[in-house]
This record gives sequence, structure tokens and C-alpha cells, in this order.
Amino acid sequence: MAKHRDLKLDKYNISRSRYRELYYFCLQYDERKKEMEELRYPSPPRSDGMPRGSTTSNPTERNGIRSALLAMENQIMEQAAIEASADLYPWILKAAKYDLKFNYLHLCDGMPCGKNEFQKLRHKFYYL
Repeated sequence: MAKHRDLKLDKYNISRSRYRELYYFCLQYDERKKEMEELRYPSPPRSDGMPRGSTTSNPTERNGIRSALLAMENQIMEQAAIEASADLYPWILKAAKYDLKFNYLHLCDGMPCGKNEFQKLRHKFYYL
């Protein structure tokens, strides 16, 4: 991966460390989707004859709670993109999820806006 240049979000009172936290949170979008899918269809536990412990547990409940948490985190990202711009949210979300630059989104993906507008919307997305 190429060296990433941090956005300057001083206008929104977001520090460099907070921005990096948000940036890496966004890059985990597909990982969360994949984990939710794995939780939906779990594989059965291996049976090797060894006892597993004496506490009661409900793996279905645990998987449901984890899946709901992951879905909520992805929904937060999607909602922030929609609030930043209802018209351009697919591109804003794609830029955040895959660290795509304006030129790629504009030329290859058909994003219908200028560079300055896109930068402002992306800053607003991280603020939200």
C-alpha cells in the first residue's frame, strides 16, 4: 500500500490521532462484513472428547450479539456518508472503505463532482 497522507481536519477539531483511528476504522468495513457472514453460518465445534469447562454458555446468543455490534458499526459509517451527501454517498463510502483517491473515483467510477467538493464532503464524513 502506498504511503497514506493524513487529512488535515483541524477545522473540525479532529486531531491527527483521532483521524487515524477513524481512517483505520473505515478500512475494516469489509472485514466486519465478512465476520458477520461467518457468524451467521458458524461451523460446529470440534469434538475431541475433552471437557470444555463447567460454565454455561450460549454460542448462538454470543454470535448474535457480536453480529449486531458489527452491523451497527457498519451502519454508522453508511449513515455518516449519507449525511455528508445523499447524492454522492456511494463514492464517499467507497473512498473511505478502500482508500481510493479522487482521480480514480472520478475517471474510472464516474463520480459526478469536482475535486474540491469531494474533499469537503470527505472531511465532513470523517467529522460526522
